[in-house]
Amino acid sequence: MRSNRTLQVGENPVAFLELMHLALQGNDNLVEFEFSLYISGGQGVTLKRTVFRLNNDQHLLTIVKRTINGLTVNQELAFHSNIYINSVRYIIPLVDFTFSDIKIKESLIYDIHNYLNAPVYLFSSGRSFHGYVLDIISLEEWYKFLGKLLLLNDPSGYIENIDSRWIGHSLENGFSALRLSYNSRYYLKSPSYINDFSDTLLKKRI
Repeated sequence: MRSNRTLQVGENPVAFLELMHLALQGNDNLVEFEFSLYISGGQGVTLKRTVFRLNNDQHLLTIVKRTINGLTVNQELAFHSNIYINSVRYIIPLVDFTFSDIKIKESLIYDIHNYLNAPVYLFSSGRSFHGYVLDIISLEEWYKFLGKLLLLNDPSGYIENIDSRWIGHSLENGFSALRLSYNSRYYLKSPSYINDFSDTLLKKRI
């Protein structure tokens, strides 16, 4: 997938949604993105979650931004990995990293990029980073992708690069979820764009 939109440092992950929105425009397919409104209990615990879908039309980004601005006390908005094209379920690969220093983990992020052959967009979540991949894969490929993510953790079990509990929740829920908002005490900041890892950037570094 390709989009001419360029992200700016500090932008919210809604900007990635705009990339997907633009990349999927220009066809007659019915495309629906999946989101949820949720209340966190901390430590990865969700007290309440309401899942909903939005069509990929001209009002998508406006509705998402309006939803973030209208959140009630302690309510958060999450973006899901599920995407529906003509009512068929596909997956946008998402990643919940655990590390706080990108420089020593760049090779790991490129492992993900090379595995999917797609750009990985990195957003700082405050304590660590969230990864959004500009790609759409099948459900079967998603299960393999989650397995790949687990294998990126240290075999000893002492060091995690990917949040294994987040992967567990993904499998349990049938979707991966990453936060778009910052509206409760369990988080440090609103997620913000840092960098993307793609063939173009890799060639610049070689």
